[in-house]
Amino acid sequence: MLSESVSGFIPTITTTTTTATTAATTTSTAIVAIIYIINTTITIISSSLFTKSIAVCGVSLKELQHDRCLCLNEIHAGELRKPIAFVSIDRESFLVAEQDGRIYHYIYGNTDATNQSEELQRQLPRKKKILDLSNRVAYNKERPVDERGLMSVTTHPQFKSNKELYVYYIAAGDESAVISQFRFLDDQLENVTSEEIIVMIPRQRQSQENGGQILFGADGLLYVSVGSGFGHWTHLAQNMSTFVGKILRINVDVPSADRLYSIPIDNPFINTSDATPEIYALGIKNAWRCSVDQGDPLTGTGRGRIFCGDVGDQMFEEINIIYKEGNYGWNLREGHRCRRNRVCNSETIRNEIFPISTYRHSYNRKVVIGGYVYRGHKIPYLNGKYIFGDFLNIDLFLLNEMPTGHWSESKLTYCENIKCESNNSEAQKNQYILSFGEDIEGELYMLTTSDLFGHQSSGHVYSIRSRSRDGSSHQRTSTVFTTFVLFITLVIKAHLVFG
Repeated sequence: MLSESVSGFIPTITTTTTTATTAATTTSTAIVAIIYIINTTITIISSSLFTKSIAVCGVSLKELQHDRCLCLNEIHAGELRKPIAFVSIDRESFLVAEQDGRIYHYIYGNTDATNQSEELQRQLPRKKKILDLSNRVAYNKERPVDERGLMSVTTHPQFKSNKELYVYYIAAGDESAVISQFRFLDDQLENVTSEEIIVMIPRQRQSQENGGQILFGADGLLYVSVGSGFGHWTHLAQNMSTFVGKILRINVDVPSADRLYSIPIDNPFINTSDATPEIYALGIKNAWRCSVDQGDPLTGTGRGRIFCGDVGDQMFEEINIIYKEGNYGWNLREGHRCRRNRVCNSETIRNEIFPISTYRHSYNRKVVIGGYVYRGHKIPYLNGKYIFGDFLNIDLFLLNEMPTGHWSESKLTYCENIKCESNNSEAQKNQYILSFGEDIEGELYMLTTSDLFGHQSSGHVYSIRSRSRDGSSHQRTSTVFTTFVLFITLVIKAHLVFG
């Protein structure tokens, strides 16, 4: 599927040039053309396995295409009920949060497993509950799909030194949306301070479509996706006096006189009358999962972009890149379609940003689960691709950014069992995707459940990997060659630019 290009409110850059001699102009034009070709080459090399590197490694294109399948390797996380967040701490530990309010800390190297080999101990992380908010969150296990509870967890960018953990949940009782901070007092995360409420958003009137993501951007600021609620209240997504249906941006490192946060001075509506200054973008329906692009590890391309999967209404699901002051159309537009009895133009939807991709609802694909731009090193051909899924099945999809600025969608393929360390087909049975995660090395994880109610401990955490048998060596060799070619290309480019 080839989506329409992103249009609407996008910053423009104006450049001016001075006239030189014809010879100089011709030389300059030639250099610009060469640099353009080099930039294109860099994109090709850094986003996939270059054809020549495949040939050098003695692997045919047909064989490589056959190798491009994925394995779901289960992380031995113990009993979990509806895991909704994966947060990487370092190479040896991570957090997993359950929707009913419990947060667990996992540390690799399970020395308690005394009867196991050292290698198996390394694969079995030790699990410890570090926070229990189950008595504070609104969550009903008798409902097949309750969208309340604990919705998101993130650590401060300086977590190693300040030990600050942030949570986003729907509170029991008045069902306000609450963003809170907890601070751990030791490296083992065993002692924690009392809760400090940073933001409290009044009840959103329904148990559905609460949004639910908090994350720190590349600028060190905290971003919050707030859903539009359900029913008649969805028009508030276009109302600038409320948080509902918005992306918020706040600074939790600098408190103000009356709040535990301050407003960044470049927030787009800070000087707009009747607008809530925390608002960064608007027109959001239900951005359940968002993520920050860590950027290409060699060139930095894409770093800081925020991607959100916005759950649709009755027809379309959306993937958006969030821009400052952008209006994403809800509740006037769903996907690229203007909703019935609505007027969609530059006056009704100012600064409109269209999705980079949409897909129409089908019987098993109608609740987008936003993912991540892959920036790891274990699956080179996915570098720079946005990986995402849908709640109703276990399939994975990617979006590939084209040179034209369009994004094309394709479905990823799972490997046969024989090519994976674990039972790949078993992992795909009766599973619903709840969320994705990313570790500090850019590798991706998928969180699933087979029990919609959350009665049973049927939650799973899977690492997403390429085939692990018969072919991993040529993949590593190919990656080294590709990196070498990219380095030489960058050197040539620098020589052309600086002389």
